[in-house]
Amino acid sequence: MYNRMHDESRLPFDVKNWIEKHVEEKKDWREMKDLLQLSNEEMNEVSALRVHRHDIVNQIQQRLNNISRKHRIDRQSTQAWINILKKKVIIPYLKLLIHPKLTKS
Repeated sequence: MYNRMHDESRLPFDVKNWIEKHVEEKKDWREMKDLLQLSNEEMNEVSALRVHRHDIVNQIQQRLNNISRKHRIDRQSTQAWINILKKKVIIPYLKLLIHPKLTKS
């Protein structure tokens, strides 16, 4: 599986982990924005809270890419998907067409 790492992020490590955790919980920008609402006291305690909408969108996009891309090169990723589809969809379908009585129980 293709996995792209972003070490060049401007965000602190803890903040990036917080975003990743909530993306994995399938929360979107609005839900995370609500979580980021802080009182004045909390704002004074947090010195570098710099989470923007694009930080969350980027993390969601990275997660979707990691799920869907099988290789960093598009042509090889597409070929990998073709091979998966052949094994899981096309070949069983062709077997059903050729021998429909063998697949019925």
